[in-house]
Amino acid sequence: LEESVACRLAERYNLSGGQIENVVRKRTVEMILSGVEPTAEQMEAFCRAELLMNKPPERRRIGF
Repeated sequence: LEESVACRLAERYNLSGGQIENVVRKRTVEMILSGVEPTAEQMEAFCRAELLMNKPPERRRIGF
């Protein structure tokens, strides 16, 4: 991963250590399956997906 891409992802996404590990695993699997390093856009998609998967369900307030 290029340093500029890593810096951009770090600035845009506030990921926990576990979330970062999941992104790295997705990157590794992608490299194994395709034989090509994922693009910066794919890495960004992995980060967005990690945020969406760990987002708590929205709660609606009931009451007056």
